[in-house]
Amino acid sequence: MPIDMVFGLVAFAAAMAFTPGPNNIMVTASGVNFGFVRTIPHILGITFGFFVLVSERPLLRIRRCRSR
Repeated sequence: MPIDMVFGLVAFAAAMAFTPGPNNIMVTASGVNFGFVRTIPHILGITFGFFVLVSERPLLRIRRCRSR
């Protein structure tokens, strides 16, 4: 991988890791309003939803390749 792509990847990863996204803001607000214990299902739901979103695409691609 060229060094300029590595720098771009590192910059993107740092920006995504350290900036609050919508899920971070929702979980923070939920934690303030309802407490940590009642926010755990929200955190687990976000984690599960992200996993489904990320794993869905490769599975659909595999299915499309097999049908050809």
